[in-house]
Amino acid sequence: MPQVCTTCVSPHVATIDALWATGTRTRKSLAGEFGVGYQSLVRHLRSHLGQVAPAPAQARATRVALRAATPVRATISAVETFEQAFGVAPMPYQVDVLTETSNMLLLKGRQIGATQAMAAAAIHCARSRDGALAAVISPSLRQSTEICTRARIGLWQLGEKLRQDSTSLLRLENGSRIISLPGSARGIRGYPVDFLVLDEAAWIDDETFTAARAMTAATGGRIVVQSTPGSPSGFFHSLATETPDAWRRMVVRSEEAATIDPEFLARERREMTPALYAAEYEAQFPSVESLVGAIFHPSDIARLFGDEEASCPQSLTA
Repeated sequence: MPQVCTTCVSPHVATIDALWATGTRTRKSLAGEFGVGYQSLVRHLRSHLGQVAPAPAQARATRVALRAATPVRATISAVETFEQAFGVAPMPYQVDVLTETSNMLLLKGRQIGATQAMAAAAIHCARSRDGALAAVISPSLRQSTEICTRARIGLWQLGEKLRQDSTSLLRLENGSRIISLPGSARGIRGYPVDFLVLDEAAWIDDETFTAARAMTAATGGRIVVQSTPGSPSGFFHSLATETPDAWRRMVVRSEEAATIDPEFLARERREMTPALYAAEYEAQFPSVESLVGAIFHPSDIARLFGDEEASCPQSLTA
């Protein structure tokens, strides 16, 4: 029976591989930090990464450079955090998201880079103050961990060493945390949050939103509620159509994202119904009529209201 690589099945394997590639950790330190066997780690690096150790001079130079480049946290803005963490300049709307200080409602099209912006904002919150807490709530835990995944990558680039690293929790050396939570009212109670993201909020229920609002009561923290449009009902629709005065409302269509090929959007427009395209890419809520039409054929609706004479199959007689 072939031997299973215990490092490969570790929940920290992605972190181990990334840190090894940077040359900032030795094999011994990686094994101890992430609780894997030393010999297993050596075999993993040799078999899967094709090397046993980085060049010593290169590794030392990398460690020195990272220590020298570690910024003074108080002087790094959220926009600078984005640039240094992801190696690109944020798009104009991302700058607005990162520099806004009030609560925000972001009604958006698909794939505009909102996840990356929220990851940068969470990193900035966690690095700006010791013991801070940034939390992400999504309809499912799998969805909410995506922002954590992006934040993990950004923290590596910034030279941060994580004291705790799991799928749903990142803990920095200053005690700050970035956590992912599932969208249930019971599961999110008890967290005093400095920065809170409700992602794909159109699919989060009203009870969960009510519980989430209280998470910033003691901290005075900031809330960002973002989503593509869902059904024209519920708390997200209310926030989007009747945004409170204290909130910033922002609408970003997919065509405004420089990362999306216009040809892709043109093809989607041709292949989708106008209502579906508008909901997915133009940040427009579907009308009740379009939802009804998606479920019932027009002839069924006509017969229901007596606009068309219903035809019934003839009864079978013996």
